[in-house]
This record gives sequence, structure tokens and C-alpha cells, in this order.
Amino acid sequence: MVLLYALSDNSFFAQGRHWFPYTLSGFLMTLHYAPRVLTPVWLRRVVSNLLIAGLLIYCAIGSYYSLKTITDRYYPTIPANETQ
Repeated sequence: MVLLYALSDNSFFAQGRHWFPYTLSGFLMTLHYAPRVLTPVWLRRVVSNLLIAGLLIYCAIGSYYSLKTITDRYYPTIPANETQ
């Protein structure tokens, strides 16, 4: 994605939604390989737990704002004085 963005000078109109397929794989790859680099076992557990917590927080915040955006866009509140 970064290479495509740089080479095309953003001529394909990159948006945040294009990054979603890479987010989970990036978290899972980091979760799998980062602890192997760390030598102390306790540090591996701490890093693994922090990565899992970060992924869960990211998913929760993303879900909240996704539902909020969909609700605001497709189910807007109609003011009482505009009803027919």
C-alpha cells in the first residue's frame, strides 16, 4: 500500500478503508514474531499481552465509530418541524 501510494503519487485516491485488510495481518504478524525477538520470557508475555490489548482496543474503537458513522449517514434524525 505504501509503495503504491508513493509510486502513483496518490493518483488512485487512497482512503483509510484501503488499509483495513492490512491491519489485522499486521497485528497478528507482530503478535507472532515480536515476542520471539525478546529474550526474557516475562518480557515476551508482557509484549504479547500488550499487543492483544492494543488489538482489542483498536477493534472496539473502530467498531464504535463505524456504527456511529453508518447510523448518522443512513439513519439521520429528522427534526420534528420538517415532518410532513
